[in-house]
Amino acid sequence: MKHFDDALIREIIPTINFYGIVFIVNRQDVLVGIISGGDLRRAFINKINLDNEVNEIMNKKFISGTKKTSKEKLNNKAKELGYQSTIPLLDKKGKIVAIYKSTKRKKEKFDIEQNFLYSTPNENIFQVMKKIDISGEGISIVIKENKLFGIITDKNIRDAISQGISLNEPISKIVNKKPFVIHDKKTKEEIIKELKNCPIKGNIKIPVLDKNKKVIDIINAEKFKDEILILDNNKTKSVLITGGAGYLGSILARKLLGRGHKVRILDNLLYGNDSIKNLKNNPNFEFVKGDLKHIDVVAKAATGINAVVHLAGIVGDPACSISPKYTIEQNFLSTVNIANICKYNQINRFIFASSCSVYGHGNKILNENSKLNPVSLYARDKINSENGIMNLANDNFSPTIMRMGTLYGWSFRPRFDLVLNILTALAIRKGEFSIFGGDQWRPMLHVADAADAYVLAIEASTKKVGKQIFNIGSNDQNFKILDIGKIVNKIIPSKMNVDGKDFDKRDYRVNFDKISNVLKYKSSHSIEDGIKEIRDAMGSNFDYTNAKYNNFKFLKLKEDSFAENIK
Repeated sequence: MKHFDDALIREIIPTINFYGIVFIVNRQDVLVGIISGGDLRRAFINKINLDNEVNEIMNKKFISGTKKTSKEKLNNKAKELGYQSTIPLLDKKGKIVAIYKSTKRKKEKFDIEQNFLYSTPNENIFQVMKKIDISGEGISIVIKENKLFGIITDKNIRDAISQGISLNEPISKIVNKKPFVIHDKKTKEEIIKELKNCPIKGNIKIPVLDKNKKVIDIINAEKFKDEILILDNNKTKSVLITGGAGYLGSILARKLLGRGHKVRILDNLLYGNDSIKNLKNNPNFEFVKGDLKHIDVVAKAATGINAVVHLAGIVGDPACSISPKYTIEQNFLSTVNIANICKYNQINRFIFASSCSVYGHGNKILNENSKLNPVSLYARDKINSENGIMNLANDNFSPTIMRMGTLYGWSFRPRFDLVLNILTALAIRKGEFSIFGGDQWRPMLHVADAADAYVLAIEASTKKVGKQIFNIGSNDQNFKILDIGKIVNKIIPSKMNVDGKDFDKRDYRVNFDKISNVLKYKSSHSIEDGIKEIRDAMGSNFDYTNAKYNNFKFLKLKEDSFAENIK
């Protein structure tokens, strides 16, 4: 289970396959890092050479304890890990003297994440590996013509890479076509009896099939030595995502589907349907095409729904400035209308996508109670929407406001009007980029981490999130724009031009303690991850200058139609 820090990545793959985790030690046997299956998967996605040393991918910020650490503290530490519950116990010199396996899940019946994603046999290994990385659970259900075709796991992919199989090969080459399954109409006792024959131990996710071999459910369980614990999925919800085909929504939809929720997307497909077209075969997915201004369409889309995530609207300061009247209609009036529809239909859980831009400009580190200082129409509409929503709150309508940091990272609907994304693209394609001002602070947030925050809010008790405002991000990702440019330049060597003129008045640092304390939220991506992710996803043929990847450019082209729409 241990490897030296000068070992090659290729050498640790068998150990990961067997244990799921590897401890990296130096020649003095001192623990210096940990590598999980997820770390290894991200190395594959980022196309890191497997003959590089393991210190290139290991997690140096691991959680550990000592032999004197109480079980209660160790179990609390295990909650923070998320991906596993194995904690090294170290002596004073940092050497491993014991391993602690948390039983906290078993005793408290922690919710076992159901982060599987549906795939199709013609998708290649790289595409499915990316899906598994986004979901974070290590499994993907492969569907063909709405029937179970097989299952892909982390281990299947690692084994394929070890055997030299190209990531461009279809997953049909490595899929497990005879996975362990459960058939419908069985009692809990019958399911437990069958699971005793399942070769998997620990966290079990088993597809449940109907008589036509369609996946109708997923069994979630923990299998111990002589005990099987079935975890009832009593948190399953039918979720409506407005703007679900967009940058954030297309990722959130997949995460929710991966956790067993039913998802309905309402979107006008202004930017096309490429981001969601491969979801159509998912039995838990539904799409409604429509515009927010059509109340009847929105009301129909909300029928049978018990949670709404409102993402739709004109996003970004420049895009909002094109047609202020249209922006106010889409971003404020439509939001209040949707909130009223939810309240009228007794949809208690309403989550609104706001922005940290509501803070505008501030010299201090700002929290949810800080004074708001908007410097743009976009921010003012967000504040007006927040107030309009909260004024509707009562015992039967408990909205949640999510003020997000500045998003970055790759998505199923990419955007290149975001600071980190466009600087990275310019560095790759043009070999240079410009920074204006540079001293402005921004709280940065990976788009997949943002989606995780929404999942937590959807699944949390309304006692925790109802009538609450949360800043979404992490304290260690408050950056000056100039520092972001320097990090881009370090990863992608290029020419960085700095213009002292600051045309952007926004300048704010944000505190994210509340969501961390209340929902145990923790970001899992760094801006370095985001830069590498964009670099690898763009490849050599992707045209980042296409207007559909830039809200302002695209809406500017459609400016005349806006005028027609708001008559």
